[in-house]
Amino acid sequence: MGIPVHVGIIRSLGDFVRSRCTPEAQAVYEALVPADEALAFREVPDERVRALVDSLASAERTPAAELLADYGRFWAIGAKAAYPSVFAAPDAKSFLLRFGGIHVASRALPGASPPDIAVRDAGPDRLVLRYQSRRLMCGLVRGMVEGIAESYGERVRIAEPECQLRGDARCTFEVEFGGGRS
Repeated sequence: MGIPVHVGIIRSLGDFVRSRCTPEAQAVYEALVPADEALAFREVPDERVRALVDSLASAERTPAAELLADYGRFWAIGAKAAYPSVFAAPDAKSFLLRFGGIHVASRALPGASPPDIAVRDAGPDRLVLRYQSRRLMCGLVRGMVEGIAESYGERVRIAEPECQLRGDARCTFEVEFGGGRS
């Protein structure tokens, strides 16, 4: 059995599916995550999350990484609206420079194994984000970065010279801020 994912991500994924996906994907989500169960459990085994993502991607006729990126954008925009104090940074780059600390508290929980995320400043309009996880959900991270920029009205260009899905040891996102406000 793999490392569990917190149920909050599964609930939020359900919100995404209900508001942005096809009726086929909505039916898949409802079949795999019954409403009464979504409220009852606190963590979901990795294998179940992967099966859910793969089934949703199939229903949407899109690669799983693309579905996760769309969900990541959805999550980021919704999170800024729901938790404005967390997004108190003046711009997307300032926010993302703190992104590596997002899982600090969860590392102390028994059995938790959040992804390793490290962010470094790479110049006035650049940063480098490294992600490593057994879950291989780099599409989610990419979407979150894009969504965070969008929530600040900014544009980003992202290069991914290393990707776990291509067999690399980690994912590296080179993020360039520019093009002004979106």
